[in-house]
Amino acid sequence: MRNDLAGLPRVIYMTGVDGSGKSFLTEKLITELQRQGISVSHLWLRFSNITSKPLLAICRLLGLNYYLEVNGVRIGYHDFHRSSLIAWLFILFQLIDTWLMTALKVWPKLGSSNVLICDRGAYDTLIDVMVDTKLQRLYRTSLGRLFVKLLPAPHKVLLISRKPAAIFCSRPDVQVDKNFDLRCELYEDCAAYFKWSVIDNNGTPEQTMQKILQELV
Repeated sequence: MRNDLAGLPRVIYMTGVDGSGKSFLTEKLITELQRQGISVSHLWLRFSNITSKPLLAICRLLGLNYYLEVNGVRIGYHDFHRSSLIAWLFILFQLIDTWLMTALKVWPKLGSSNVLICDRGAYDTLIDVMVDTKLQRLYRTSLGRLFVKLLPAPHKVLLISRKPAAIFCSRPDVQVDKNFDLRCELYEDCAAYFKWSVIDNNGTPEQTMQKILQELV
């Protein structure tokens, strides 16, 4: 089967809402590729707040960055839509942080012959920014597209899709997130706009892995 996978993309992004199973499937994909003799590198790309940290600290003082506890679950929220200045500053700093993350973590990995699998990445950061600012069409703008400008080309994005009921069974904490429906909507919108491959993860892990491998060849 090594020959069947000879055309694997150099960079694969696993994306989706929390609880969709992307981290679990990322580990299974790594194991499967290694079993077939393919060298793999793995990056978990989340919360790369570098230049954004001072702004986030200010927003905490202003009450725009806070935590709520619901049914014993503590969830953080950014209500940056309440200030257009804060919203646009946050977008700018997150864009800088995304470029730094890509330049410092992703690009150095391209020097090897390994397939690079990223759990989350620039696309997820863009969706997080849209949720935090409520600028839900940002991904269609020139500024929004800058978030993915530095991503190595070509790359493959796999959106792991799972029914909310199944997500809530394994991750009850996600159910109390007031932005859950919005996140799901934005992932679907971005999948259509950026032409991601959507992987249905409502069957067995083995069935889902078959779908992933079919998409990669």
